[in-house]
Amino acid sequence: MAVTLKAAKGSRAFSRAIGFAGSAICLLVLFHTPLMKVVSLALASGHDADQYSQVVLIPIVAAYLILRQRKRIFAETDLAAIPGISVLVGGVFVFLVAEFARGILNQSDYLSALMASLVVLQIGTFVLWFGTRAFRLARFPLLTLILMVPFPTRLLDATVRSLQAGSALVTTLLLNLTGVPFVREGLVFHLPHNLNIFIAEDCSGIRSSIALLIASLVASDVFLRKGWTKLVLNLAVLPLSLFKNGLRIATLSLLSVYVDRRFISGDLHRDGGIVFYLIASAILGIILWQLRRAEKVPPVPQLSRKDHGTALEHPEASLKEQTT
Repeated sequence: MAVTLKAAKGSRAFSRAIGFAGSAICLLVLFHTPLMKVVSLALASGHDADQYSQVVLIPIVAAYLILRQRKRIFAETDLAAIPGISVLVGGVFVFLVAEFARGILNQSDYLSALMASLVVLQIGTFVLWFGTRAFRLARFPLLTLILMVPFPTRLLDATVRSLQAGSALVTTLLLNLTGVPFVREGLVFHLPHNLNIFIAEDCSGIRSSIALLIASLVASDVFLRKGWTKLVLNLAVLPLSLFKNGLRIATLSLLSVYVDRRFISGDLHRDGGIVFYLIASAILGIILWQLRRAEKVPPVPQLSRKDHGTALEHPEASLKEQTT
């Protein structure tokens, strides 16, 4: 009887997995056109591709985070018709709004709406086939799928401006520490030898900042257990991104002033972002290491049997030791 029940349970779980896979494939087919457009933009170069660069990586990250805990997540699964259909209705509503407003939306905002619809529909499909318990256990990797949604135009512009302003502030602090004379006018730095540095949109570092955020999300889920440590690690991404950008701008400025002016337009400027990204990643790794240490609770000292027996045999001595 137990073997029969186990086999039936395994058969139902396999059927749900097949149902989810089929539903997910249908969604990919239905959203084939916007998906291919977003992927092509993600693989392109230039400022316009910065907000799409994570689209290809995020599904892989989410799948990895789910598969590494698959035994726990899928230990008990069941169909959840009402919650699943409710989420699916929300995804359909987002899709209809996007189609209705297609004529007044630019390409970026239209793609954002379609990708948001796809993400909601995929999450709804997961809830439908595997249940609310599985969703609660897998909510973190599933919610990371939100990063597949490109920034709407206004949000992107506001984010870029904030990164530019923050990078300019960090650059100012670093240049002040070096003692190099300069005059700052907003996002423009006037340096010796008639060298002017402008922190353009391409210098905001939004692509590397998103990459650093993804690394932080994965590391927090894999290596940290407590909510506050995960929050601290992920919140550290913003100041690290600003520091990374400011350090890059200040380094290029100093090299251009005191070594060779060609540094400002050379290989370090065009392709040197990885160097400063690795520096930020190393600092993030140190923060992660410290947070892991903070999570470890020191063991409570316990009396051995010998010490416990001695304390019982000589209570007066134990009391005397405590009072002294």
